[in-house]
Amino acid sequence: MLPEKPSRVKWLLTLCLRLAVVFMRRRQPVTSLPVSLETDDQKLILRVGRKWLEDHPLTRYTLSLEAAEWKKAGFTLDIIPS
Repeated sequence: MLPEKPSRVKWLLTLCLRLAVVFMRRRQPVTSLPVSLETDDQKLILRVGRKWLEDHPLTRYTLSLEAAEWKKAGFTLDIIPS
């Protein structure tokens, strides 16, 4: 018997957890992040403040790797500077 396909809610919870790990890698207190997430079927849109991305190039790179991993799972994760 094949394992049950994860529900959309489980995929979104997984995304939130993975993004939390990416953004909190430094383990320093953060009062706010210029980030918003939108979803539409298999498309995920992550908007991140342009200046913040410029100030955090390693995180920007890690987000690009994350987008590639989500593509393997059948999702499109667009990282959009805002």
